[in-house]
Parts: sequence; C-alpha cells; structure tokens
Amino acid sequence: SRVFYEGWSSSRPTVINYIGVGKTKEARKYILQSMGRGVRIESLRNHRDRFNSTLPEVQQLCTESGIDLTDLTPQLLHQVETLFIFSTDYEVMGQLLDFAQNPSGVVDQQPITGISIREIQDWMFIPTYSESETPLSHTDIGKFLISPEDMATITDFVEDVIDPRLLLAHFGDSKRWEDIQEFITQVQNPNDHFREEHDRSIARPTQIMKRFFEHLELYPQNLSGFKKVENEINHHNHISAKLPLAALPNLQNKINGIANPEPDPDAGERARFEQLTNSVDPAEQLEGYKGLAALPNYNVADSDQFVSNWIVNLRNHPNYLLNAMLYGDSNRTTPPEIRHIIDVESECHFIEKLLAETKCFDDEFDEWNFCKLDPFWDSKIKIPYHDPTNHKIRTFHPDFIFWLKKGTQVKILFVDPKGDAHTHYQHKLAGYQQLFEDNGTPVLTDHDGFQISVHLAFWCGAETQVSGQPPGVRKYWKDTIQDLVNSLNT
Repeated sequence: SRVFYEGWSSSRPTVINYIGVGKTKEARKYILQSMGRGVRIESLRNHRDRFNSTLPEVQQLCTESGIDLTDLTPQLLHQVETLFIFSTDYEVMGQLLDFAQNPSGVVDQQPITGISIREIQDWMFIPTYSESETPLSHTDIGKFLISPEDMATITDFVEDVIDPRLLLAHFGDSKRWEDIQEFITQVQNPNDHFREEHDRSIARPTQIMKRFFEHLELYPQNLSGFKKVENEINHHNHISAKLPLAALPNLQNKINGIANPEPDPDAGERARFEQLTNSVDPAEQLEGYKGLAALPNYNVADSDQFVSNWIVNLRNHPNYLLNAMLYGDSNRTTPPEIRHIIDVESECHFIEKLLAETKCFDDEFDEWNFCKLDPFWDSKIKIPYHDPTNHKIRTFHPDFIFWLKKGTQVKILFVDPKGDAHTHYQHKLAGYQQLFEDNGTPVLTDHDGFQISVHLAFWCGAETQVSGQPPGVRKYWKDTIQDLVNSLNT
C-alpha cells in the first residue's frame, strides 16, 4: 500500500521480497520508495535515528520495564537495522538496486586527474610578507574609522568619566589599563587618530571602546621580499566533478587528450615551413605557406567543448601555467558540480578576451605566463590589506596572476575580474598601493638578478564601468586587453 512505502506510519520491514516487479519506470519508482521505508529507522517513537544514537534512552526504558540489555552489543544492533532484500530475478534486481542507490544517475564528487604544472621558470616570483613590529594604530594609515554620531558619543563619554578606574572595573581586565588610557588620550586628540567616515553607528560607548581595543591589537603585514614559485599553486590537484555517470569518463578523456596530447608527427617539417614563411625571398615564403597548407592540421590548443546541457571549455595554452585550462562560457552558466575551475561569469569573460588577444602580450614581452588562483588552495598568494570598516587585517586573493618578463625586468600582474558589484575594492586597492607603490608608481625591487615590480588591475570588460570609477582609481580598471598591457608601461 502507499502508506507502507511512503510514510512512517507503518511498521518498518527488515525483509523485502520482490516477485515479478519488472524493470519499468514504475517498477524503479516502487523499488526506490519501498526500500526507503526499509532503511528508515525509528528505534524510539519520534526518534528517527540509529540505535547507537538513542541507546541510552533505549536502555533506560528497558531498565524501567525490567528488560536485561547486558548482551545488547553494537553488532547485534546493526543486524536489527539491516534490510534484507530478496528477488526472483537477481539480474533485474541488480539493475533496480543500482538505480535505487543512484536515482539521479549522478556520481558523487569525483577527482579530475591528469592536470599538472608546466616547468616553473626562474623568473616566476611571488611576494612574501611578514608581520610589522609597529601596531597599525601607530601608522599613518591606522586611524580608527568611526561615525560622526559615535564620535560625539565617546567625546561626551570621556568628558563625563570622573575616574578611568571605573572603566577598568567595567572591563574586568587589568591588562586593559594602558588601552583605556590610550583611548582617552586619542579621543582628546581626534584629528590625529580618528576618521569620521563610517556609515554605521554602534551608539553604546563601551561597545565602541571594545571595538577600539581590537583596533589596537592589529599589526599590518609588510612586504618582506620575493620567492620563486614552488608549491603555492595546487588547486589543479583538487579539481573534481559531480556529473552523470556516462559524462564523467567523457570529460576525463577529453582532459587527458588536451593535457597530454600525442606528439606532432610532422613537427620537424612544420618548423621548417614556418621558418620559410619568415624569409625575405618571396619564393621561399610561398614554399613555406604551401608546405604548411599541405600538412594535416595539428593544434591541441583548439577549444574543446563538453556538452551535457552545460559547457566547459578545455584548452592547452602555451602560456598557461597548467597543461589544461578549464573555463566556462560567459554567456552560459557553468555547473557548480565542477569545482575549482574558471567558472565565474566575469572571469570567463576575461579569459575569452585574453585568449583572443594574446598577441598584445607576445608583442610586448619576451616571455610570459599566467594562471588562475583559487582563494582556498592557492591562498599563500595574496595581498594583505586593512579593512577599516570592520577593523580587521584581511587578505585579498586576486583571481589571476601573470608573470611578464622583458630582459631582466619581471612584472607580476594580479588581475581581479569584477561583476556589476564592486564592493570593498577600495580597501584592497589601498593595501596594494601601500605595499607595492610609491606615489602611484610601482616600486622596483632587485632580486636574484631581476628587477621585480608588482601591478594590479580590476577587469570589468565594459567602458561604462571604467568611466564610472572615481578619477583617482580609474587607471586600475580595465576593459580591453590592449589597455591592460599599455598600463604596464606607464
């Protein structure tokens, strides 16, 4: 009956015998529902859980009823909770059980393998940081952000405090005595220590003081130097997919083909013909072009698509740090079931523009590479900054890093694509400027025979978004690849 296999109102079976059920769509539904009743456990009324979770209550009830539970072991409990299934046709039942255990046809998150890092060059560096010995509150950027209303509140509060020891008694911590004295001193000199620009008010003086004490404990991060990339980028080891059973091997095979392509059998001839096309002799140029046209097409960098109502583009790009780049389509939603790939719309838009205009980088630099950054798995690559709104030291994780080499100069470029909402980017930009710029110009640092500078760009891909930014920060916003490259020389 429907009551049996859809609800909790009937007794739970421990044995189910299926006779002549068949394997139609209706049979699959029936199997799924009836098995569900067999695996649902309600060892105590209204306690829908396994015996192990409710054993103390079971023992108490049995003791009150005079039932001996000395021999009741976890192994015996597992046997009671087991559902036994019998069928007249083993093969048919096996198919139905497979469906019942995975009715959506989708496997759990499975790792994607075969993606690895190419050779890391000796000019590919990342910045390193160390905690400053000077508290943030003692620096030029360490003013406490507060609303005008709260500033007026604490000013009146300090004037009304007869004895600061009353505040010490309120907070109940002798270590706060110096902080309380500093708070009073700074309130009496507000222009040097406070910025009345906060749009939220706390109102209660003691709560404002508590936030102020947290501010005093902040120590900014300073740039300590640069190091060669080692194992800081490893998100490719954690790419996984939750896809239909038939689709997952298809995706993995395509990735293997892109990441580890068969060698070009005509590589020697192809190189010779390409060299001829650059000749000053028209006859040799013609021979080169004819020779290339006669060779079979070989281009592992062609974008490949995996289609199952979703789109994931695969590309083996010579300048990408990994041997396979997985990215979505800016016009379609990439499935969240594929993790740690380039799937945010603004990031996909940037990649599409970049791949169409890589010549801009080729013309400007001797060598260059780039890579996606994952904020969790690649978290050591970062830009620390002060968030004055919430009074915290945070870390900014840009979405992409570029290494651009020309002679002995190496430019590290962080690119962070933004969508329509550009929230809190000002604090991140300020953190970058304090660490890597001097009066608006990137600082050059000598390291291992190279001159290193660090650059930052926010990508929005729309001219109207760039023009809408305040004049002081507009130069950091880019909407074309050519503008991005040009800005690195200014």
